[in-house]
This record gives sequence, structure tokens and C-alpha cells, in this order.
Amino acid sequence: MIKPVHHCLLTAAFFATTSVSLAGEQNKKLSVSEIEARLAGFNVVLVNASSTTDSQNTADAEEDSGSEVYSGVLVTLQEVSVDTAEADAESAEQIETAADQAEATAEAAAGQASQAVADAAPAAEEKAAEVKEAVKAKEAADVKEVAEAESKPAAENPAFKAVVEAMAPQAPAKPFEKSRFTFYISDKVAFAQIEQNTNRFKLEDGRAHVAVLYSEERDSVLHTGLSLDASLTKSFRLAFGMRAYIALLGEENSDAFAAAFGAEAAYQLPFKALPLEFSASLYHAPDILTFGSGDRALDAQIDVAVPFRSKSAIFAGIRFLQIDVSPEDVEVDNRLHVGFRWDLD
Repeated sequence: MIKPVHHCLLTAAFFATTSVSLAGEQNKKLSVSEIEARLAGFNVVLVNASSTTDSQNTADAEEDSGSEVYSGVLVTLQEVSVDTAEADAESAEQIETAADQAEATAEAAAGQASQAVADAAPAAEEKAAEVKEAVKAKEAADVKEVAEAESKPAAENPAFKAVVEAMAPQAPAKPFEKSRFTFYISDKVAFAQIEQNTNRFKLEDGRAHVAVLYSEERDSVLHTGLSLDASLTKSFRLAFGMRAYIALLGEENSDAFAAAFGAEAAYQLPFKALPLEFSASLYHAPDILTFGSGDRALDAQIDVAVPFRSKSAIFAGIRFLQIDVSPEDVEVDNRLHVGFRWDLD
């Protein structure tokens, strides 16, 4: 009987260890029916093993002893199952407590965020109101400024004042300081002139000049004269004067002498970016003041000048110089020309 008892003890120890490991794996709880099924199967194995070594009677005795041991192991396994269930319940309670704490923390954080937003909202609204008021004030100021500008009399308008100042009468403005050299050339004519400011004969604003013109037709004209400047504004200048012409024409016995009177005008655009100057002159010698082969003389010229550096300019224009002689009139110059002028110190 020693061997069957030994077998039963080993069986009990094995089942106890197996049940504990199975119950602790992944915190699973085994039911009593599952434990009984496993013990029943293992008991059959033990009975079959005992029957191969002992007799039938010995097997019956061993079976009775194994049944007793089986009952004790079953009680032990039931106790282990109860302990495992209690441990599972304690773990579940701990997990539930942790979940409650996390939820409470989340609620507290959400409350703090809501409070922060609620605290910042009045400041944001106040700032938006300030910006809105500033925009309204700026728009009102702009409207007021425009209304004041429109309600001002024309005499107080800055643009109108500038125009009036530019058109105000002033002392005669000299076109140059001391002297000026002018030269132009066309397809068939070359011209050169020297002008000089003069104070002779008590003429404070007088200009004297001498000029020579030569054409392809071998016509030579020399003229000299004196003019008086009378500026009306800063941009507009007038001059009146007289000229004496000596014309040596290409045809034989066609020389003429004339005394002409006329006027000059010049206007400079009041724009610093493009200070163009327009000038025109007209001189006429009637028959009574024309001598030699000539009957009368007419000299008209229009130019547009652009300043080049400080004391020089380039210009382009057209001149019409005609001397009436018998049997036909002679047009000494009637073409477009380009040239330059240079103010001498």
C-alpha cells in the first residue's frame, strides 16, 4: 500500500501546483466544474497506471485512498479559486479608483481652461472696442479734413497760392547773367550769334547782339540789334527791340538793308522734372525802312529748348527769314534746325 499512497500524494501535489499556476495566469478564475473535469481525467490516468503493477484488489484500495486525496485537493483548489477572485476584485477596485482620479483631474483641467477663457474674453472685447473706436476717429478726422479743404476759399488753397505766386509780377528776369553764344544748323543754313547784357544808355535790362547767317545759295545776312526785357512772371518773359539787317544775296544786284522792329517772348514750364522753354520772335521791316534792292523784310522764329547741365541747353525749331527784292522774293531760311546755346561767364 506504500506505492499507491505515494502516487496519491504526488498527484495531490501536482494538482495543487497546476491549479495555482492556472488560476494566477492572466488573473483567470477557474470554475469548480472545470477543476473537477481536469482532476477526473487525471484520476483515470492514475488508476490505469496502478492497475498495471498491482492486483485488482490493491487497485481498489488505491482507488479509495486516491478518492480521499482527491476530495482534499478539491477543497484546496476551491480555496485557491476564492482567493484569486478576491484578488481580482481588489485589482478591479484599484483600477476603478484610478479611473475616478483621472476623470477628476480632467474635469479640473477643463474647469481651469474654461475659467482662463472666461477671464481673457473681457480683455479681448475691450481691446476690440478700442481698435474700433480708433478706426472711427481716424475716419472722422479724414472726413473733417476733406470737408475743411473743400470749404476753404480758393485764395487759401495751397495749389492756388502756388499758381498765383508763379504768375505774380516781378522785376525783369535776365535770360542769362553776362553773355550767351547761340548756334544752329539746318539742311542749307548755318547760324551763329553772340548776346551781351548791357547797361549802356541807362538801359538796365537791355541786351545787345550780333549775328551772322550763311546759306547754301551763298546768301549772307548780318544783323545786330538791341532789345529790352520785360518779365511779367517767373516763367513768362517779354522783350521788345529793333534790328538792323545787312543782306548780301547770291543774285547780282540783290543787296538789301533794313531796319526792323519786333518782339520776343519766352515761357518756361514750371516743372523741375521737365523744364522745357518755348520761345518765339517776330521782326518786320516795312518798305519805308528797307533800302537797296529790297522792298521789305520778315524774320520769324520758334524754338523749344531743353536745359543741358547748368549753363547750356539744346533746342530745335524753325525760322522763316524772307527779304523781298525785285523781281522775286528771296527766302533765305525756311527749314527746321537744331542747335545749342551756352551761357558765358
